Amino acid sequence: MKKLTAAQLKSLEEKRDAMTTAKEAIDAARDAANDAITEANAKIQALNTEIEVFNEHRETYASELQELASEAQTWADDRSEKWHESDAAQAHEEWRTALEEAGEIEEFERVEEIDEIGVFDFEFPDVPEAAEG
Repeated sequence: MKKLTAAQLKSLEEKRDAMTTAKEAIDAARDAANDAITEANAKIQALNTEIEVFNEHRETYASELQELASEAQTWADDRSEKWHESDAAQAHEEWRTALEEAGEIEEFERVEEIDEIGVFDFEFPDVPEAAEG
């Protein structure tokens, strides 16, 4: 075959037009998805702000409990040997340990933002109409 027929060229052009239309739909859908991602990322940023606030409060709460447990330990250290052998000393140690453990609250992790969808790049190659030679 030396040359594409008019019917073949028309068929290729129709398919190319269909692909162009589909590519435009892809671009529009990608733009809509990226708009949704932008909106979601704004909400993720607000969420991360609240996580930071929680983590700051968690830190002060844990620090205060640690300080109270330390003061309780200092108080117990000042008691007599007889007191350390008593049921009261055992109860005090359980209470002090419970104070320390109550402050062992893990931080919340920040949420990663969503990456936008990149452009689907495509260029039509040239289709030769006739064979060389």
